[in-house]
Amino acid sequence: MPATAIAVRPFTRPDVPQLHDLMLALADFEGYDLAVTPDDIIKRGLGTSPQFEALVAHREGSDMLLGMAVTYLIPYTYSLKPTMVLKELYVTEEARGAGVGEALFNAVKARAAAGDCGQLIWTVVPWNEKAKLFYAKLGGRPEEQWQSWVCDAL
Repeated sequence: MPATAIAVRPFTRPDVPQLHDLMLALADFEGYDLAVTPDDIIKRGLGTSPQFEALVAHREGSDMLLGMAVTYLIPYTYSLKPTMVLKELYVTEEARGAGVGEALFNAVKARAAAGDCGQLIWTVVPWNEKAKLFYAKLGGRPEEQWQSWVCDAL
């Protein structure tokens, strides 16, 4: 990729089709079916009370999205500070290794700090060794005290 600067910003309505495509690509990569539609992204991310925030990355001067980071807040935690949850971070295959993921992750960390969050948390698919190395390089570490659990029968 050319050495043009990477810009990271909150997504806007014109980004929705590409943001949805990035979400579909991540779902395909991780092996799950995505239920989210473009209308869901608009309603839940750009409505009067957004339930999530998405940052998107692109090259300066280009509208083509190279990656995304989707976050939400847990407003009340044991520390009386919010926790930011990085739900999804994805970089297109052709943009990997060009600093896009690092730019997105650093932007998420900056938003968490600006929001006085006590911590930033995320999950990694156990088989994704490249993601583990990526997050470790940026100061992340596996959570040793807690396991993720799930209940699908709701």
